Amino acid sequence: MVAGALRRCSVGGAGFRYGSHFFAQSLRRFASTLVVAEHEGGLVKPSSLSALAAAEAVSKENKISVLLGGSGRALHKAAEHAASSHPLVSEVLVADSDTFARPLAEPWADLLRSVQQKGGYSHVIASSTSFGKNLLPRAAALLDVSPVTDVTSITEERVFVRPIYAGNALCTVRYTGDDPCIMSIRSTSFSPTSDAMSETKVAPITQVDLSFLSEESLKSSWVNLTSQDTERPDLANARVVVTGGRGLKSAENFKLLEQLAEKLGAAVGATRAAVDAGFVPNDLQVGQTGKIVAPELYMAFGVSGAIQHLAGMRDSKVIVAVNKDADAPIFQAADYGLVADLFEASTLVVAEHEGGLVKPSSLSALAAAEAVSKENKISVLLGGSGRALHKAAEHAASSHPLVSEVLVADSDTFARPLAEPWADLLRSVQQKGGYSHVIASSTSFGKNLLPRAAALLDVSPVTDVTSITEERVFVRPIYAGNALCTVRYTGDDPCIMSIRSTSFSPTSDAMSETKVAPITQVDLSFLSEVGATRAAVDAGFVPNDLQVGQTGKIVAPELYMAFGVSGAIQHLAGMRDSKVIVAVNKDADAPIFQAADYGLVADLFEVLEELLKKIPDKK
Repeated sequence: MVAGALRRCSVGGAGFRYGSHFFAQSLRRFASTLVVAEHEGGLVKPSSLSALAAAEAVSKENKISVLLGGSGRALHKAAEHAASSHPLVSEVLVADSDTFARPLAEPWADLLRSVQQKGGYSHVIASSTSFGKNLLPRAAALLDVSPVTDVTSITEERVFVRPIYAGNALCTVRYTGDDPCIMSIRSTSFSPTSDAMSETKVAPITQVDLSFLSEESLKSSWVNLTSQDTERPDLANARVVVTGGRGLKSAENFKLLEQLAEKLGAAVGATRAAVDAGFVPNDLQVGQTGKIVAPELYMAFGVSGAIQHLAGMRDSKVIVAVNKDADAPIFQAADYGLVADLFEASTLVVAEHEGGLVKPSSLSALAAAEAVSKENKISVLLGGSGRALHKAAEHAASSHPLVSEVLVADSDTFARPLAEPWADLLRSVQQKGGYSHVIASSTSFGKNLLPRAAALLDVSPVTDVTSITEERVFVRPIYAGNALCTVRYTGDDPCIMSIRSTSFSPTSDAMSETKVAPITQVDLSFLSEVGATRAAVDAGFVPNDLQVGQTGKIVAPELYMAFGVSGAIQHLAGMRDSKVIVAVNKDADAPIFQAADYGLVADLFEVLEELLKKIPDKK
């Protein structure tokens, strides 16, 4: 009848305006909303209860339908929970199928389209969880409408507020498209009403018609779900969140944060920088591209406060920040702040040696490390091979009372002052040790190495330091030494610096034997390359960048397989540190067998053909 009235009114201009106005008023009066809900353990998730609160904000006279998917007893328990979760819920729709027990957008979007076509809802709402963000855009495309995302406030049925510019501004949006108005909401912005969970009104539960479902037409399939077993609360819904940034320096240090979280009954979060550094998995990321949280208490340790991170936690009730940089943006958002270093200073000194002794210039680097902090924990890194290296390591172990360990990279690769392998070594050692400072003397080797290592670690080096006034404040010459400049380092760890050895004299305590630091072999598994012998290169079989040996590349892979390699001394010098060596040669007296762990005297072509037949292709 209404449609007929609209057709009659459309003939006259004034009549049509009146008719359409009346129809719009009727729609506003009888808004109907479909809430796509998630559940776990037989209960509707808190984020979906927030979506119900958002549906109530659309209209106090809203008719709310709740859509749940899955199978088994957990689904039906969740449906019972949803039926009494809010007084405006008029029905609970249940899609009982294993297909909907998994958060795959493709079948869920088909389900949402089918339910919308039958129900004709004015609004479709879901929380901005990973599932909601994945589902709604696809469903909107199928229904040929534009979604509204990350709504934080609803002022009218079709007028919403959402953040833009990483949360630094709020935008008011009026939706003027066709039904349904599909929107995702920030659950932290909509608290479930006090009427929620009331059992005074229980909505009916209805099974959704799934005749549209065709498993064969689906192009995506579920593989598995990998998650960490933990008794800590869910990050998105926790009352207390303890978050770490790149300032924690390493995955090992994040374990301290986890211990604190366990004592507080809190969830653990992380910044994108910490996730990208590999400290924690990305499901702990808080921010614009991670999870949005608004706990009662948010504690940020070593978090600088990038805009993208602040967008994910600025609605927290109380924010406490700890950072050593007083100018860190996190303090602008914090209710309470503490300017302090999370950890005591720890310095890696890259040392050079000669004749079994640490060079004087490197002893000066140890004095510079002491100037950083009298409570500094100093590690000394030495590279090379043979007796000279081990004698130098013993010298370094007793060279300074603050030296806590000596790290030895025992390989011919590091017996030469080449920046490329040394920079890779320095990156590997830093990633494991999480040092606050890396120091080397401004020798030719130090000047060549440190800029390359700094680039690999994505930090800026400080060069030619002549004085250290604070842990991060240094003096260095400029204008060819005609002036001195005071520099404050405000970058991420490590602070990489070269020092002028003439400006730092070894202390009188140096060379004391009262304290001898332990000597540890560095894990060199990061060194892995394969190639050819010099003879094969000279014969033109392969380019010379594949040459392994004294005049080529030095390698130390987990497995080194040598086919048709005789085992010249120059070649053995480049691969003898390999963990396992397998050799195939038709000459039983070939020197390669002296170095091999496993050897086969055979025609190598027959062996290769047999291997190619039996080893499956790498997928």
